[in-house]
Amino acid sequence: MLLSGKTIVVTGGNSGIGEQICVAAAAEGANVVVDYVAHADDASDLVERIEKAGGSAVALEADITRAADLERLIRGAVDRFGRLDVLVNNAGIEDRHSLLEETEEGYDRVMAVNMKSAFFATQAAARQFLKQKTPGLILNISSVHEDWPMPGNIAYCVSKGGMRMLARTAGVELGPYGIRVVNIAPGAVETPLNASTMSDPAELEKLNDAIPLHRMAKPEDIADVAVFLASGKASYMTSTTVVIDGGSCRAASGCDGASRYAPTFSRPKASTAASHPGRLIFSSTRAAPERKASFSSSSSTSKKISRSFAAWSRMAPRVARRPSVVRMIQVPRPSSAHSARATRPRASMREIWCETRLFSQVSSSASSPCAAGDPAPRRG
Repeated sequence: MLLSGKTIVVTGGNSGIGEQICVAAAAEGANVVVDYVAHADDASDLVERIEKAGGSAVALEADITRAADLERLIRGAVDRFGRLDVLVNNAGIEDRHSLLEETEEGYDRVMAVNMKSAFFATQAAARQFLKQKTPGLILNISSVHEDWPMPGNIAYCVSKGGMRMLARTAGVELGPYGIRVVNIAPGAVETPLNASTMSDPAELEKLNDAIPLHRMAKPEDIADVAVFLASGKASYMTSTTVVIDGGSCRAASGCDGASRYAPTFSRPKASTAASHPGRLIFSSTRAAPERKASFSSSSSTSKKISRSFAAWSRMAPRVARRPSVVRMIQVPRPSSAHSARATRPRASMREIWCETRLFSQVSSSASSPCAAGDPAPRRG
């Protein structure tokens, strides 16, 4: 088992992602401490389920917004299981207000649960690791919004941005002691935090269309990564963030998009697939503010596209599941967009056509897709 004999404390462990981390860790042999501040029955039921499955767990109540309670939580874990190996700062809330709408009370509450608790729990865990003279791991369940703006939810984004720097700075400070700090940054996950979106079919479809894998993550998707990071198979990872978002962050130009759900991904229509046999078509559309076009040959965007081409040229043969020649074509924008000061359209379309051409088709130029007037293949 990956976590046999290890003790793991999970804040907010009686629901959502935290609950699944508890279940997954126990299944891999860990002793699990389920922290809760409300819904004690849910915590007790979780412990019972884990024990019936042959695992070991205990539920401990602690108000994670109080440093004294966090210290008591760590002591309780050590008193019960003899040591601490992993802390998961999982508890989190949001209030979905903009900068102009947020209140001091709302801001303080979000920061206390999301940021303050992670800071002082990390401190308490690190002190315990030093007392034990053992290595240790602190996992922070952050969010893609530690990097990616989410207008209308500013306090949440600020708290996750703080968690990002907590992992990076604490990881550097604690590294010499063998203590690692790693963030897990999920995208949209099927948890109570996203209940309002999941209950609105239109909003849910809009969200799914913005995710290349076309679905929200399940808590189990996050829990499996947490178990991997807590195992000995990830012992060289620290002071960094692991993003689990179905590709949505990279699809939105590297987490710098400002719209709530962007871009939109659609599957090729049957007629399109029929007219381009053997061709995989990916397209994205997103509304963008007016700004200078950046698709000149010397631009950073152009360099990013070149790297994307190289990545797809490596991946497309796997998609085809047999040796292939890969061709990448960037569909150009209107000629006016190539001017350094041209105004970018508010709604733009980018397409990358990743075409696989089987070696069995290369023997005859007449049967090659290049015979139709396409430009020469770009091979990476």
